Order: sequence, then C-alpha cells, then structure tokens
Amino acid sequence: MRVWVRSWEARGWQVCIKEKGRAPCKNVSIRVINFSFRPGQRWPKRIVRYRFPGWQKAPLVRFASEDEVLSCGRPLC
Repeated sequence: MRVWVRSWEARGWQVCIKEKGRAPCKNVSIRVINFSFRPGQRWPKRIVRYRFPGWQKAPLVRFASEDEVLSCGRPLC
C-alpha cells in the first residue's frame, strides 16, 4: 500500500479513503502504480499490465506484487 500511495501522491494526486479503501479521484486498484499520470490529464484509455507491450512507458501500470514494482527498474518519484 505504501508504494501505491507514494506513486500517486508524487504525481500530485490526493489519495483519499473510500468505502473499499484508498483511491485517487477514480477508484483505482492498489495494484495500479502511477509513473507519470498527473491531475488534469485525460484518463488513459488503458492500464498496461507489467511485462506486456508498452509497460515501460505507460503512465499507469498494473502489477501483481510490490516486489514486481520495486524490481521493475522504473523510478516511483
């Protein structure tokens, strides 16, 4: 959860608590890490899964575990 919060707050999103957990403006899974998506931008058409084509440059990437996030090589901040 800490990695997820850090990835969203570093891009200017205010993470808030909702009924089913924390989420930025939209209800976003804690598996979705924000690498470059900022408030005011148009929501991406798709969220790319880790290791699928385009994940290295995608603004939002879905991971299976925190270990994958930390070892993927992309900076969180």
